[in-house]
Amino acid sequence: METNLYDTSFLIEQIHDWTTVLDGFTTIFNLIEFTKASILKKLNIIIPGPKDFDKGFEISVML
Repeated sequence: METNLYDTSFLIEQIHDWTTVLDGFTTIFNLIEFTKASILKKLNIIIPGPKDFDKGFEISVML
């Protein structure tokens, strides 16, 4: 099963093209940047938790 992850630029394009249903995922950060995307139906929102931030910090230190 293939799942799509959408960034802010893609969400903006879809809203400008009058899309109302978008099946896939985006992050809460994209919705903060572009709140109009919240009208898209079937769009799942990923909300990172403390463990996600810890892992991100761990990866950034390794880089």
